Formats: sequence, C-alpha cells, structure tokens
Amino acid sequence: MNPKLSRARAVTALEVLKEALAEVLEKGYPADAFLARKFRMEKRFGSKDRRYIRDVIFSYFRWRGAILEAFPDDSEPSVPAVTVALISEKFPMEQLSGWLELGEIDPAKAEKALVGETPLERIGLFTGKEISAESVLPEWTRGELDPRFSEWFQKRSCIWLRSDNEKLPELLAARGIEIIPHERVPQAFRCLNQNVNLYDLPEYRSGQFEVQDFSSQCIGLMCSAQPGERWMDSCAGAGGKTLQLLSMMQGKGKMLSSDVSAARLEELKKRAERLGLKLQTETHDLTKPLPEHLHDRFDGVLVDAPCSSSGRWRRNPETRWQSSRERVMEFAVLQEKILENAAKAVKPGGILVYATCSIFTEENENQVEKFLNFHFDFALDENGCILLSDKKSGMLRVSPWDADCDASFAARLRRKPLPEDALPPQR
Repeated sequence: MNPKLSRARAVTALEVLKEALAEVLEKGYPADAFLARKFRMEKRFGSKDRRYIRDVIFSYFRWRGAILEAFPDDSEPSVPAVTVALISEKFPMEQLSGWLELGEIDPAKAEKALVGETPLERIGLFTGKEISAESVLPEWTRGELDPRFSEWFQKRSCIWLRSDNEKLPELLAARGIEIIPHERVPQAFRCLNQNVNLYDLPEYRSGQFEVQDFSSQCIGLMCSAQPGERWMDSCAGAGGKTLQLLSMMQGKGKMLSSDVSAARLEELKKRAERLGLKLQTETHDLTKPLPEHLHDRFDGVLVDAPCSSSGRWRRNPETRWQSSRERVMEFAVLQEKILENAAKAVKPGGILVYATCSIFTEENENQVEKFLNFHFDFALDENGCILLSDKKSGMLRVSPWDADCDASFAARLRRKPLPEDALPPQR
C-alpha cells in the first residue's frame, strides 16, 4: 500500500473512531448502526475504505479493556492505543505503517510485537506490560465468569445458517461458499466464508436458508414445536425463531408473533411471505397484563426475553462497554414481568420456553427459579433439546466454545394438566 494512502486511511479511521466513541459510549448507539449511517451520509468512502474503517473500529472496541489497562493515562483514543489493537489482531505492516508514521512509532517495535503467538502476547511485546486476560471484559464482571469467555469473546464471529435442504452445501459450493453441517443438528450449517453477502444470493431470496446463529437455533430446538400445534412467540423481535418454529411445524400449525414494536412485526411478515409461511401478529407490551383472549390458548409459548445481550459480546464488542451490573438487574426486573404475563397464554399441559442471549445467572437460572417458586402449576420439562447432556435438567446453556457461536440460555417448562374432575363434561 502506498505510504501516503496508508497514513490518509489511518487519519480518516481515527476521526471516525472518535465519533464512534462519542455515539457508542455516551449515547449508547450500536456501532454497526453508527457506521451504516455514517457511510450512507458520506459518499466519500469507497468499499475498501468502509471495510478498513469497520475493521479498525471493531478491533478497538474488542480490545478496549486491554488498551485502557496498557495506556491508563492516554486520552482516548490515542494513536498508540489504536495501533496496539490492530497489532493484537495481526494487521499487516502495510496497513499499520500509516499508524506508525502518525504516532512516530518505530516500525521495528511493531514487527517485533507481531511475532507474538497470542493477541495478549503481542500487546505485551508492544507495550512492555503484562496484560491480564480478564482485561478484555468489563471490570464489574471479572472473577465471576468462566475464563473461556475472555478468550472466545475476542474471536471474530462465525456465521451460521439454518436450512432443511440437505443439498444446500452443494448449491452454495457452486458459488464458492463452503458450509458444513453441525454433527448433531443437521439443519445448522457453519459458513466458512466470512466476507460474503449471503442476503444477495438467489438461494436466500428463494427461501433456501436463513441466517441464524447456532445458539439461537438451540432455543428453537428447546421449543420442539410439532405439526398441528398452536404457538406464540411473545417477544418476536426480528422473528428468526418465529420462522424456525413455523418450519418445525411444517406448515401444519398456527403461530402468533407478538412484539412491542409494530414496525418489527411488519418486517417479520415480509420475511415470512418470502418463505411462503403464514402467521398472525399482534402488538403487545408484555410488561403489562396479557389480554384475556390469549389466556390458556397455546400449546407452546416462547419468551425470548429482552436482556443484556451479553451472549453477543463477541459479535457486538462495543456493547460490553455500554453494560453495567445495574443494567443487568434492570433487565432482570423486566424479564420477571414479561415471563409472568406471557405464562398466562400457556394452556394446561402446554410448554413455556424462557430464553435469553445473556451469560448472567441473574437473567437465566435465577429467573426460572423465581418463577417456579410462585407457579406450582409449572415444572421443568424433561423432554428437552437433543443437545442436553442431562435430559432432566430442562435447562440449556450454549457457550461460544460449544460450537463457535454466541452464548444463550433456555429453559423448557411444562404447565401441569388440569385434573380430570376439573375438565368440562364431554358431550
């Protein structure tokens, strides 16, 4: 790369990073949404510039904790701090040269650091400091999480597809895209190509596959929706799990998708139409009582509750710096209300699945325990997901090291059937 071009890109990326820090850390804006808006409004960025800036910004957020530990006295973001983030991810020297010139850093120092085998070793070689593995996570989480999160949350996210078409690998291989099925979940395919726009493929547009993380698919598997059943996705959001449940029912059931956002439900309708699937939608705020016409109506209810999204810190590294213990507890209060209200839609003998993409016990096991303490007509169901090692637990945690995916939690509960003397007389 031309040295002048490398320096110019570094200067531009630093300017955008400063804007991103203000939008993300002060206003809580998602980094990818900020970049999408930035690139949409400023047409001066070409495709290579956009990719480079995106890589710089997400590398910085991914390693921000280690950076602040290494440069505690520097104003954020300093050129050496950004440089060490890029070195940690082994950016080539031609892309580092602009930063080295901008910060008047000896290239030999960077070359020496790049020899390190691990990202933290490379940071240590560059800064001369020993950086703790836990530094990559917020300080308030340290000491309570599995140490493997510190390693796995620093890796680039993997792409997973969901499809019932066993010939999909052949179809995509013809387009130079390699996918491999999960050994225990044949509908889940890991995509080995990271820089590809899957949404532009004719196979996607024709409904041959959906893009859905493996951990999210596991929540759908915990539901185990069957043909002919009636299900409610009570916090449908973008609707990935709604579509999965519809697929599991093979078009022989009924689905109600509910969400607080009417706009999200409209988008979900469009996704379902593309796949030739039918569903009903209703807008509900489940922090408030569920309308009576939905009580005791469904064979299954999925509560994919709003949460800290900490299980996606790998995919959205900036969100770990937006989070806090207080925020987690606020979500826990919200989840308790939503679970309480949504449970009323489950008919006797039906299934209630509570799920989050959180790694915190307060949002997961603790919520299930509190619910069961006050709802004696529900119990953990033993007929859980095929991935459960303990079928009697009725609860499943999926972690990044399980399948190179996000983290999620799901619990499957069954409402006890009414006693025979409580049933209406048969005619």
